[in-house]
Amino acid sequence: MPSVALVACIFAGNITAILENASAFLIIIAAVFVFFLVTYFLGEILSHRFRLAYPEHALLTMTTAARNAPLMLGLTTAAFPDQPLIYAALIIGMLVEFPHLIALKHLLLRKKATPSYLTL
Repeated sequence: MPSVALVACIFAGNITAILENASAFLIIIAAVFVFFLVTYFLGEILSHRFRLAYPEHALLTMTTAARNAPLMLGLTTAAFPDQPLIYAALIIGMLVEFPHLIALKHLLLRKKATPSYLTL
């Protein structure tokens, strides 16, 4: 939960900038949410399709959900100088990624505990 508190503090500290660019902020949050949703369901579909055991299923799901955003931020600042909205989109994605991965971990552990998963 500390990562969720950190994300909340960062957003609260920048509320003026967020409100000034509310429409862009909502589009970015929606895109990040869709990305995480699609990667989760893609992992579920592939795990089921290839009948992956729980360890492989968890590895696939976590790998597809985790992004290498710090590297992308560095490359983006070099490729698109003076584009703060692009940087903000990447940083928002990084901030939302940490709580998302924690929630995903809990979801996967709950799935592991269900008897129906053991029959794969």
